[in-house]
Amino acid sequence: MQPRSESSLEQLRDALRQRGYLDRGFDRLILRSAGSRLAWLWGSLKSGIVAGLFLALSFLTAILFLNSPPLTSSREIALLGLYLVLLCAGAAIFVELVAGILARILSRVLPGMSPDPGWVAWGVGGLAALGFTLYLSAWWRGRDESGWAWGAHLSILTLILLVSLAIGRLTSTTALLSLIRPGALPKRPLRDLPRGLALLAFLLVVAVALAIPWERKRSIAPGERAAPFSVASREGRILWIGIDGLGSELMEALQAKAHLRNLSELERLGCRVTLARMESEPPAVWVSAATGFPQSRHGIHGAESIVFPGIETPLEASSRTALLVQAARVINPWLPQIREIPVSGMHRKDKMVWEILGEKGIPSFVANWWATWPAVEGPGIRISERAFFRLQEGGTSDMEVFPAALMDSLRSTFSTAFQRGATRALPSQEGGGPELGLVMDAFHLGEASKAWRKESWPLVAVYLNGTEVLAAAPQDSSDRTRMLIRDDALVAHLDRLDEEIGRLAGTARPTDFILVEGDPGRSNPDGKDRGFLLAKGPNVVPGESFAGTLMDLAPTLLRLSGFPLSREMPGRPLLACFTQQSPIRLDRPPWVQTYGQRKPPAAGESRFDPEVLEKLRSLGYIR
Repeated sequence: MQPRSESSLEQLRDALRQRGYLDRGFDRLILRSAGSRLAWLWGSLKSGIVAGLFLALSFLTAILFLNSPPLTSSREIALLGLYLVLLCAGAAIFVELVAGILARILSRVLPGMSPDPGWVAWGVGGLAALGFTLYLSAWWRGRDESGWAWGAHLSILTLILLVSLAIGRLTSTTALLSLIRPGALPKRPLRDLPRGLALLAFLLVVAVALAIPWERKRSIAPGERAAPFSVASREGRILWIGIDGLGSELMEALQAKAHLRNLSELERLGCRVTLARMESEPPAVWVSAATGFPQSRHGIHGAESIVFPGIETPLEASSRTALLVQAARVINPWLPQIREIPVSGMHRKDKMVWEILGEKGIPSFVANWWATWPAVEGPGIRISERAFFRLQEGGTSDMEVFPAALMDSLRSTFSTAFQRGATRALPSQEGGGPELGLVMDAFHLGEASKAWRKESWPLVAVYLNGTEVLAAAPQDSSDRTRMLIRDDALVAHLDRLDEEIGRLAGTARPTDFILVEGDPGRSNPDGKDRGFLLAKGPNVVPGESFAGTLMDLAPTLLRLSGFPLSREMPGRPLLACFTQQSPIRLDRPPWVQTYGQRKPPAAGESRFDPEVLEKLRSLGYIR
């Protein structure tokens, strides 16, 4: 094949110029080599780099506005921008190459229609614009930012359309470059106003339909603060015990075999709510229960977050960063290795129930709840999810408990947890593995029991993950419920928890509420199992049973504490549990718009992070 002469190439470019294809800077940048053998590849490279810049700027803007904790260092922002440019440009170049191939395929499979190269290229560019509109709109809708003002939504829609149309325009030009040659030129100018307006209108309809959360209730706007409110006086205390790994199916199977007698008695004398749950990792589930918001809102997803080289601020492991992280891992070792850090309260945006109570001076005792590190404020006692690991490993405390002086007293009683943890395969204090979860339960429930018996705290909340750690360990069985009830250590552990819960319920005063929440956790591969809540206390309807959701827990706890309900919370108090005479059913105190979002703590990474990650791996939370 003879190379094309310079005169024929100039004639081709003159023809393009006459049709208006070389009037603008981007067109000249991409089409200037039209007709040459490598024109398509060079054009894809140029278009990909420009499109990558558009995407990188968009993603960087989103991360800067929405990441928690925020990025404030100009050096970190510049480095993140560089990573985004490299990753987005690589992805965009791939898209441009695919667009060129698709255009050539279409031109060959439609020979009888004598397709105009301009029409084919325009169609490929339109598909690219539609694809980016769908993705970006779905991404924004998934953010659950329904509380943003209409002006903010319109600004986001404008940005989505601009980015999508710009990338579609570049893709169309690249597709055209792969098709044109002497004798095969576009018959019409690329900038056809009717077609452009039709495409814009279609993309606008798609973006408006997908990006705006029409059906959602009002949510908090960024920076909005809680208005002043009053609290109704309530007698009694609340004991909230969360048992991860114990779903409705497992509990019912064990009850049928005469296990869990105290939970069965609690169910008989109180109310049972079957909780619809979200399919997610334990941190997201239990933070949602304590905040009343889904993970897309509160920002906690899995057990770890990621840190890029040179960027100390961790990025949320969310839909905004998932593709970025995956791409960074694919192109290693060309990029330095990214690091993982344990998820923590630094990433949590919403207040937990005890933090809302604390703003009114009501103290709480909280043990082992996800995303409570760093424990830097009360009122009350905070034993964070890292405290057990610190006690096990030793060393200087780093905000694992509040107040900090509590660590000394915990050290003196810590070793007894290993004596009452489990009856088989107990690890040493230096060890790990699934059985360690049983010891963690013994320790945390023991501390919560002491706090409850002191009668000093209006709210005592403890999260127990030992059952979930054992239940989620790799097993060879298709029927997980049957397999789990045959696990002697697991059943014995649940019976021990049941006995201690029975003792705690026996010490409750007539005005106290006992809440036991269970969730199947990761041992729910088919997603059919459900969580549950058992509630016993004054004016609770005995034997009542109905369905609720995970988001109903926080509003119920707030109502039991005499607090007004937040209009932004998607859940509602579980009023069907209570008699008509119960003050819980009265809409007093009235509603508030919002309790405001939580200000992230100033703490950064901890030197203890690597050890915490290893512990989480040994427990199966990170694979």
